[in-house]
Amino acid sequence: MKKTFGEFKEYLKSYYDERAGIYASSYSDEGRYPSNRFRLNQMLDLISNIEPHPMTILDAGCGDGRAVSELTERGYDCVGFDYSDGMLKEAQEILRSKNISTDIVKIGDIYDIAHADETFDAVICLGVIENLPHHEDVFSELYRVLKPGGRLIVSVENELFSLYTLNTNTLGFYQEILTDIGVEKSIIKKVLKDIAAWLNVDDVEYFEKIIEDRQIDKDNVAIPKYNPLNISEKVSEYKFIHEKTRFYHYHPLPPRFEVEYPSLFSDWAQQLETVDFDWRGAVMCNVMVLQLRK
Repeated sequence: MKKTFGEFKEYLKSYYDERAGIYASSYSDEGRYPSNRFRLNQMLDLISNIEPHPMTILDAGCGDGRAVSELTERGYDCVGFDYSDGMLKEAQEILRSKNISTDIVKIGDIYDIAHADETFDAVICLGVIENLPHHEDVFSELYRVLKPGGRLIVSVENELFSLYTLNTNTLGFYQEILTDIGVEKSIIKKVLKDIAAWLNVDDVEYFEKIIEDRQIDKDNVAIPKYNPLNISEKVSEYKFIHEKTRFYHYHPLPPRFEVEYPSLFSDWAQQLETVDFDWRGAVMCNVMVLQLRK
């Protein structure tokens, strides 16, 4: 059944409220793969190399507060908000354990950010809009609270990864691109049926992790993906200037092979992770971290 926008927001809130206690596993091997740790490393490296050096930072969708706490420990004036009460409680616990005031994180809505125009030198938004619709509204709010020349560091889903997955995502990629260039529907249907048979998509098994975005029910919710080949053009629609692209969460093989080679996906993938630009990430990683300028 299709959810309204409001229903989907409340569904996401409940999803993260219920899983707040296990969210920490996404930063450690306890969750099978510490993808959020690598994302955090990307952000910290990008922030440290911004000129002029940002001082005021907003974490829009701060989750369990790890980014806020690490940035605060590095001397930045950082505040954050999250839509989930459960995640906010985890954030307060982490801040309390580091003797940092819990007042710097609050409940908030990324579609209606409770800060004045042009407040922050930088905004980070990690692991958020990959699960949200209406990106034009989100980017508009992020743009609004940034000072002129301020930086946005945001993670987005990598569209090119669908070519690498060799599963239903690959079929969706082909369907979209063939439709865009005007191929007849009957031909598209035949081609997709053949590809599905070749890839044996109905028999693909997936390795279940403790928590991952794939568990979120996004059926009938339009959530954009972004292509690294035209990312500058795309973000210009949101009035941002693209400066840097980084990739994280490497897959040494298409994810359909993870059940068969679990150690390869854990050990080798982590060896591929880097805070530098690696072109292989454009196909081997399902997420990009972008540095944009207002």
